[in-house]
This record gives sequence, C-alpha cells and structure tokens, in this order.
Amino acid sequence: MHTVSIEGGDSISRESVLPASSAHIVGYQCAGEIIEVGAEVKNRSVGQLVVCLVMSGSHAEYLAAPSAMTWVLPHGMSVDLASTVPVAFSTANECLFAVGKLQRDQSVLIHAGSGALGLALIQLATRAGATVFSTSSDDAKLERLKGYGVDVAINNVREDFVQVVKSRTNG
Repeated sequence: MHTVSIEGGDSISRESVLPASSAHIVGYQCAGEIIEVGAEVKNRSVGQLVVCLVMSGSHAEYLAAPSAMTWVLPHGMSVDLASTVPVAFSTANECLFAVGKLQRDQSVLIHAGSGALGLALIQLATRAGATVFSTSSDDAKLERLKGYGVDVAINNVREDFVQVVKSRTNG
C-alpha cells in the first residue's frame, strides 16, 4: 500500500459500527503497487499501480483484493490522487445520472462544491454539458471551483442561492 484515503464512511463506521474482530483493520479505499497476482487473474500484473476499493482493511501495509475491485492508474497519475477517486466519483455518478437523470443543457446546484464529492459532482456535471451552480461560504474556494467547471459560483453566506438560481434559469 502506498497511500490510503480517509472517507466520510470511515468516520461513520467508527462512530456507529463495531469492528468485525479485535484485529480489525479499518479503511476501504487505497492505492498501491501490485506485488503478487492470483493464478486466475489475467488482467493485472506485478508492478502495476492500482486504486482499490474493499469492504475493510485498506489501512494495512499489504492488502489482498479482488481484481474486479482494482483499477489500473493511468500513466503519470499519482497514487495519492488515485486513492481519492472511487468513492467520490462513483457516488457523484450515482447521484447525478442514476438518481438525478441529469442530461445535457440541464442545470444542477451543488452545495459545498469544494469538498471531494462536490468536486467530483462538478466535473461530471460539466462533462455532461450541464450548467453548474455551486455554493460555498468562501470566495477563494468559489474562485477555484470555476476552474473545475462551475458556471455560477454562489457565496451562500452573502447570497440567497434560491434567488440566484431562479434568476439565472428563468425561474
């Protein structure tokens, strides 16, 4: 294991779920280098850098994971960055497209856009061709969000986001 990602689910689990055993190793998202491949695995090889999603145990030095729960990193992508991708982007994809049915030329409002999930939502919605509104209470964060594709940045401390969205979408 090269790096792990601490997610909201890690915090929730530690507050409300008892460990499976006294030797329980927490964590479910990580990135590292493959050092051994099972005999039946044909699509992974020793030395590849992967990001991995597991039920628990990602905060260990070594981890055995099903190949279907690993994704090979694109050339040049850092393991630090990769370790943060699966949960945020799969959650964002589910929210925007499976549940929200977002389509090109629609508008979407993303609260707290500067967090991991918010950034994933912004990037996927922008890529889908939506008009993206996002809130934050910090002007510097709002300015940075524009680089990720936010069309309308709203400081929710100084502005009424409902009124801003209504005025920019003809109600």
